Amino acid sequence: MRQSGMFKQMLSNLSPVVRAFLMLILGIHIVVLVISLISSSASDFIYLNFGLIPSTVLTHPWTVLTSVVLHERNGLLHLLFNGLALLSLGPWVERGLGQKRFVTLMLISALSGSALYIIVQFLKGTPGTMVIGASGAVIGVLTAFALMFPEAELQLFGLTPLKAKNLIWLIIGIDIIVTIFGAGIASSAHFGGLLGAFAYIKRPWRPQYIANMRRRLERLKSRL
Repeated sequence: MRQSGMFKQMLSNLSPVVRAFLMLILGIHIVVLVISLISSSASDFIYLNFGLIPSTVLTHPWTVLTSVVLHERNGLLHLLFNGLALLSLGPWVERGLGQKRFVTLMLISALSGSALYIIVQFLKGTPGTMVIGASGAVIGVLTAFALMFPEAELQLFGLTPLKAKNLIWLIIGIDIIVTIFGAGIASSAHFGGLLGAFAYIKRPWRPQYIANMRRRLERLKSRL
């Protein structure tokens, strides 16, 4: 009963851009599923031309963004995780930034996730490996939430409350673990989304940010 009430509360808290994006990725997923039932070759065509493949990105540059709204045919858990994460924290970030800046945040996170994935795959010598999914953009939103509301307490999976500022470290830790065990998850796209969101929210090149970092370092040095 409590879980049902919590889900209803999240739905009632929906913001315009989050709602539109969730409807977009869900709608596209349903369309692709229907097409795959009719013709597997047609759905393969969609993935090959709109999923991000580093080796073909120069001839298919649009895939750095179109890959974000695609999910695997049998990737319901992937879609569900992205949807719930965005549904729970996205509206707070959207209201904090405003709709235009929130869209910019998602675009930057998606593009930085795609860029880092391309670089890493070429370095690994596997540029023909495709990536799809909104995780880079969604993790960018989660990172923004952690930076904007660092003291907010999050109840994750019924466990001990977690301060939002520690969410970034949790994401990094999970990605390191799945990378070590070779879980087939595009951790580089996640990390790219995180970095893009950090750069957009914090703007580390600003004099004010640099001054704050120096003060923090001085406080740390005094504890050594």
